[in-house]
Amino acid sequence: MIVFSTIALAFFIVLAFSLLFGHDVDHDVDHGIGDDAGGTVSIFSTKVIATLGLGFGAVGAIAKYYGNGYMASSVYGVLGGIVVAFLAYLILCFFYKQQVSSSINLTDLTGLLGIVTVSISSDSAGEVGITYKGQYDTYMAIPNNGVAISKAAHIKVIGIAGNQLKVEKF
Repeated sequence: MIVFSTIALAFFIVLAFSLLFGHDVDHDVDHGIGDDAGGTVSIFSTKVIATLGLGFGAVGAIAKYYGNGYMASSVYGVLGGIVVAFLAYLILCFFYKQQVSSSINLTDLTGLLGIVTVSISSDSAGEVGITYKGQYDTYMAIPNNGVAISKAAHIKVIGIAGNQLKVEKF
C-alpha cells in the first residue's frame, strides 16, 4: 500500500504545482500535438497526466488496503486513473473554454467607422477612436490617399500599414 500511496502523493505534488504555477506554460508536453492556449486542453497536458497518476496511486492504494494483490491493485489503479483523468479533462475543457481574450487584431477593424481624435496630416500619423465589439479604443492612423484629416472628422478604416490603420474621410 505504501507504494501506491507514494505514487499518489508524488503526482498530487506535480498536479498542485501545475495548477498553481503552470498557467500559460502547460503546453510543453504536448507542444507538437496541440497548444492549451487555444481554448481546449490536450489529453497530454501536465494536469491531465498528473491526475491520471494521482488516480492510479489513490485507487491502487485503496484496492491494496482491501486485500488485493499488487497486480489486481495495479489494474484497479489504471482503470481508476483513467476515469479520474477523464473527469479532470472534462472539467479543464470547461474552464479553458470560459477564457476570452481582449486582444484585437487590427485587420478586424477594416471597414469600421470611427472619429479622428488627433488630426492626421498628409505626411504623419494621427489618432482615431473606434468602437469594436463594445470596446472603445484609440489607434494610430495614417491617411489612405495622402489627404489630411482634421480632428473630429468621421473616418472609415480602409486597411492597415504595419501597426497603423489606413483611414479615409467618411
